[in-house]
Amino acid sequence: MDYTALRERMRELKLSQKEAAKRSWMDEWQLSRKLNGASGFTQEEILRLCEVMEIPPGEIGFYFFRRKE
Repeated sequence: MDYTALRERMRELKLSQKEAAKRSWMDEWQLSRKLNGASGFTQEEILRLCEVMEIPPGEIGFYFFRRKE
């Protein structure tokens, strides 16, 4: 998956990867692995990140389910 939009959203909110991970109850290394495609996000992690990053339910696909071109 392509998480470029998710990374851009973090930048817009001035959230470091460490802070985004902490607020969504993940370790920083877990979030890093997920953003780099080494492991997938669980539904619960997606929901927590959406809450932290103020992503509306209708935009989840844009941030979490875009295929790499």
